Amino acid sequence: MTDSSHRWRVTFWPVQSLAWSAFGVISILGTLVLPDRARIDAYYSALTISGFLATLLLRVIYRGLLRYNLSWTRMSYTVVAVCYALAIPQSWFTLVFEEFLRFRTVHPRTAGGTFATALSNAVFEWILLLTWSVLYFGIKQWQGQHLREQQFLRLEAMAQSAHLRALRYQITPHFLFNTLNSISTLVGEGDSGGAREMIALLGDFLRDTLAVSDTGDVTFAQEMLHVGHYLAIEQVRLGDRLKLIVSIDPAIQNALVPSLILQPLVENSILHGIAKCSSQGILSVEGAYEEDSVKIRIANTISSLSMSGEGYSLGMGLENTKNRLAARYGNAAWLDIRAEDPLRWTVVMTFPLETEAIL
Repeated sequence: MTDSSHRWRVTFWPVQSLAWSAFGVISILGTLVLPDRARIDAYYSALTISGFLATLLLRVIYRGLLRYNLSWTRMSYTVVAVCYALAIPQSWFTLVFEEFLRFRTVHPRTAGGTFATALSNAVFEWILLLTWSVLYFGIKQWQGQHLREQQFLRLEAMAQSAHLRALRYQITPHFLFNTLNSISTLVGEGDSGGAREMIALLGDFLRDTLAVSDTGDVTFAQEMLHVGHYLAIEQVRLGDRLKLIVSIDPAIQNALVPSLILQPLVENSILHGIAKCSSQGILSVEGAYEEDSVKIRIANTISSLSMSGEGYSLGMGLENTKNRLAARYGNAAWLDIRAEDPLRWTVVMTFPLETEAIL
């Protein structure tokens, strides 16, 4: 609000000066074909100068009135009265200016006569000041509306950012819990070498995760680096039971994506699918560019036992991903979850392509 008000204070003077200068020039140009131009030019010159000074006083009065938050009805009556009150001395100044230059010959030169003439001629000045007042309050109203819109958008962006951060922060504790369980299992089985390797990989994963920008977005290449760290951890735990197939279109390497948007999907595929298989499971991650959108397809082998009962649960990871996509892209993104065959589960994620700005 302070910055916006400061910009208005800076621009008022050039706008005020330019507007009244334009009024004076246009008024004088309109007298080129009229007789007795000297007297009329003096009148419009005086009118321009007095109008400039009167509206400066109006500005001070209006800024004081705006602090009282008057109703539009009371404000309108006040503006009409103030403008007429200032129109009288403005009209009087115009007449005195003309008489001082000895161009006025029709009206009497006495002070009382000059004031009476100014009182009767004040209607034009009154209309002129009212017009300026309408423009002043119109600009103020537009400025206030623009400022409110900016504040609303700023608050909306802050709320969305906070929501995205909250959803993102749900991922790390969930992932840490599962990874520490895996490390505990390796230690319990006497595989200290595997446990040390997994701890080192976990450190790499967390280090990259904490380096995410304030916006929460990373390039797809960076996101795949996070996924690679996680898969390396799971590869230590599962060994030959995990087979990876990764195919990424180079066209989406610089696409911006919400940080850790893929990690819970991959984690879900392993924990609820491949880890429950008695034999080798296949996890494939495919990324492609289709119709100005990024399309990610993650497929994994599942055990026949996973399809029994109530079926394959979405889990917190998939539900979290759906919420993050909705918060980030709205209806422009979606998540499709389906079983392609009895032993294969697929998640397809589509969202708009936004590339990283190159400076």
